[in-house]
Amino acid sequence: WWKQGESDHWMTAYVVWGLSLARDAGGNIKIDALQRGAGYLDKTLVEEELNYDMQAFMLHALTAYNASLRQTMLTAFQETAFTNLWNNREKLNAYTRALLALSAHAAGKTGEAKTLIDNLENGVKRDERPDTSVLIQPATRNPEPGTVQGTAHWGEDGIYWRWSDGGVEATAFALRAMLTIDPKNK
Repeated sequence: WWKQGESDHWMTAYVVWGLSLARDAGGNIKIDALQRGAGYLDKTLVEEELNYDMQAFMLHALTAYNASLRQTMLTAFQETAFTNLWNNREKLNAYTRALLALSAHAAGKTGEAKTLIDNLENGVKRDERPDTSVLIQPATRNPEPGTVQGTAHWGEDGIYWRWSDGGVEATAFALRAMLTIDPKNK
């Protein structure tokens, strides 16, 4: 993270993911820095076997890196991490499940990706009668029946203890996973 500081799994994953996206977009990046970061993540991925949020984020960054190289095959460490997360998928929150779904998709694990999307659908929080701040037509004090648009989201409302439980990021990644894996999802 800092030139003289310790390496950090989360920040390295964030940088590897970002640089992979930049390379895909045609950006001029330092390929050697990206390769070193991906190598570090690959070697340390299994250290996070009990921290599902971190392991899923690291795996997500690595599968984005792999995809930018046009490869779907996982390394032995990545396969071990995927298996660990897959076997513990019932313990994953929506954000972490969405990351795992994106990783499964990038690795060509179509069945697992679809199952994870189904799991996300089952865990959606729906509000068919939101307050008047979400309207199809201009806001009125007493909206007409049928003019209020329902909403759906993932993650926790209000205060949450883990960074991966936040509603905004969980919803964003759940939508990203659904649109990537099942673009016609309802």
